[in-house]
Amino acid sequence: MASVSLLVRTWNLFHGRTSPPSGVLHLERMVRMAVDDGPDVVAFQEVPVWALARLEAWSGMTAVSAVAMLPLGGPLARKLTERSPRRLRSLLTGQANALLLSRRLELVGRPRSIRLNPEPFRSVEARARRLSLQERLDWAWNRRLCQAVHVRDRMRVIVVANLHATKD
Repeated sequence: MASVSLLVRTWNLFHGRTSPPSGVLHLERMVRMAVDDGPDVVAFQEVPVWALARLEAWSGMTAVSAVAMLPLGGPLARKLTERSPRRLRSLLTGQANALLLSRRLELVGRPRSIRLNPEPFRSVEARARRLSLQERLDWAWNRRLCQAVHVRDRMRVIVVANLHATKD
């Protein structure tokens, strides 16, 4: 069996915010930096939903996305979030996972998303962890997804997955 060699990179973009906080978003710069050396696959987490339409232009790669948190607003939401990125984060602009694929990789079939924190799981875990009502609502709003695609690399089809997990 022949081996497959891929350069895979993953990055939680944190909506383009920096640590320590600077009050300035660097999302486009972060995407361009992640693809600068020509990786085969880049897996991003915490991508603002508005940015999904820009990923292919910024990266030169094929973008496949899965929205984890729906945005509450349009262009005004983005402007408000840019003014106070630390406070608002994904509340107004939503967030998504995204896979960027090298143009040499062929997407096979439909992309899939699996919710990692469905309601029955959240109910059991929330009781076991004694989460407050606010914590339960936050968890329900912020879906955790595993995004998966099949790609063809020469003669082989492989599965590439991207997930944004919770630290607990």
